[in-house]
Amino acid sequence: MGTVYKKTVTRPLPKWAELFTKNGQPFARWKPAKGKTRTAKEKTGEDGSPRILDEAGTYVAKLRDGEGLVREVSTGCRETPSSASTSPPAPPPRERWSPSALGTKPEST
Repeated sequence: MGTVYKKTVTRPLPKWAELFTKNGQPFARWKPAKGKTRTAKEKTGEDGSPRILDEAGTYVAKLRDGEGLVREVSTGCRETPSSASTSPPAPPPRERWSPSALGTKPEST
């Protein structure tokens, strides 16, 4: 059985973000052009630039494949219920083929 979750990613600190501390941890607060005020933890990147910790936009499925290797596969889903089903939908049932369906008669020997 696998696990479905959202990865944590780092993004550049928005230019208009306000930095503050809460319970001894650094945070950033900003208001995007559309939407509510957002708050995220602030972190220093590998190059020394300030960054924010955020969740990825899509869910990731972590599962063990047939060879026994642990794989992380993007589900491409933004909502939890649709991402929980990691298997593709079953194809529609196939109709039985018959020569009469083509309008021809079977050859007789």
